[in-house]
Amino acid sequence: MLIVLSFLTTSIFAQQEKKLSLGEQPVFKVTKVSEPMVIDGKMDEVSWSKTEARTLDYFYRVDKPTDQQKSTFRMLWGKEKFYLFFEMEDQYITARETKRDGQPYLDDCAEIFFITAPDSLDTHFGYELNLNKAVNDFIFF
Repeated sequence: MLIVLSFLTTSIFAQQEKKLSLGEQPVFKVTKVSEPMVIDGKMDEVSWSKTEARTLDYFYRVDKPTDQQKSTFRMLWGKEKFYLFFEMEDQYITARETKRDGQPYLDDCAEIFFITAPDSLDTHFGYELNLNKAVNDFIFF
């Protein structure tokens, strides 16, 4: 299964410059998982070592090089669920939002956007989660 991922910060700039089509967007291969997954913040399951790890290299509003802190994610899919694992370094954590469907994107948070129509960056599903477990999920048209 191939999942096309695009992060909002990069897709905003890409949309302003030109329309991207499938093949120009980064493609992330997601590994299918058959073993039971435990959601505990650890990568103890063997499946995590068998899937691609992608380092995020776009940083928004960076004032100095030390603000560019390493972020890596992995993804798995099973019969009924997607599994994401983010490893992030952050010297200064901000997490104010506590409400579901609030604005966790104003905090330090994990975000992922799924583009399900191959030739459209204008439509995507988004999921955001901060350290207070404030979740925002949406469909953007």
